[in-house]
Amino acid sequence: MPSRVPRIPRSARAPGAWYYPSMPVVTVNGGWREFPDGTTIRELLKALGAAPVLVVVERNGEVVYPEDWDGAVLCEGDSFEVATFVGGG
Repeated sequence: MPSRVPRIPRSARAPGAWYYPSMPVVTVNGGWREFPDGTTIRELLKALGAAPVLVVVERNGEVVYPEDWDGAVLCEGDSFEVATFVGGG
């Protein structure tokens, strides 16, 4: 596995034991998350509870436009920043 993949503690079985996850692990806003194989950016947003019309998605430092979300599948080690627009005055 790539060195960018985190080792995640499996505290439920043996404290201090480590395993490499079987699902792709990505970084979302600085935190590690697992998603099933084939998950798209649109599905990522749904899992986060983000309203698609109110967010900007950056993948590995590059903006991903909404028209590309359905075809963009998450890959092991991807890094995402999801920014939400907030109104105010």
